[in-house]
Amino acid sequence: MSNAYYIFKKDVKSLFMSPLAYVVMAVFFCVSSFLLVAGMEEASMRGAFGLIATMLIFIMPFLTMRSFAEEFASGTDELLMTSPVTSGQLVAGKFMAVMALAGAIIALSGQYALIIGIYGDPDWGPALTGYAGLLLLSGALASLGVYCSSLTRSQPAAAVSAFGLALLLIVIRAAQSAVDALAASFTGSAAAEAVAKALSSVLETAGVLDHYFDFEKGVIDSTHVVYYVAFILLFLFFTARRLDSKRF
Repeated sequence: MSNAYYIFKKDVKSLFMSPLAYVVMAVFFCVSSFLLVAGMEEASMRGAFGLIATMLIFIMPFLTMRSFAEEFASGTDELLMTSPVTSGQLVAGKFMAVMALAGAIIALSGQYALIIGIYGDPDWGPALTGYAGLLLLSGALASLGVYCSSLTRSQPAAAVSAFGLALLLIVIRAAQSAVDALAASFTGSAAAEAVAKALSSVLETAGVLDHYFDFEKGVIDSTHVVYYVAFILLFLFFTARRLDSKRF
């Protein structure tokens, strides 16, 4: 774990010294502030959470793109691969560093909660669960982005692929209605109907953003928590295996 902490400290310092981090923070602050002021109709954080979750889809690929792609491009990955740091420790350290920056960006939205608290009487329960959901969502997107960064030495390619996969996991839910209609048409074939229904069930649970909506309502469903934790662990595992394949 000490090795993972060393990687975490090195990457956190690198991330917070990078102009990109402050550009992303500034864009997030300006865009979210403008849209919230323009569209807020009640003293509630619910609208803010929906906006922040959407912005994370665009922001996280930029935060994760340099995780491994920069190491591969500069050649420093050879030092990491021959060091006593395991692939799991390396992945954990870089993931935690990205999450530290993501947490700082999410914390910027605390100003909205403060303003709403001053001028309104918000329900703080949904606010707390909303922030918990944002951290889980950002963790899922971070693990996906770190994995994409481990596949290439090009940072733009890592960002584009991470955004593309995240977008796919969002719009995949739209395919469920088509599959449901297909299942209804298989009235004469029990096997085909069962396959279509099983596919529909998979599509229903695959949407990375769909599992967030209950959090902003103040509802903590263990199904959503398990989904995000499993998603994070799965892509971190894929990343570690990818690094292992480069060691040999």
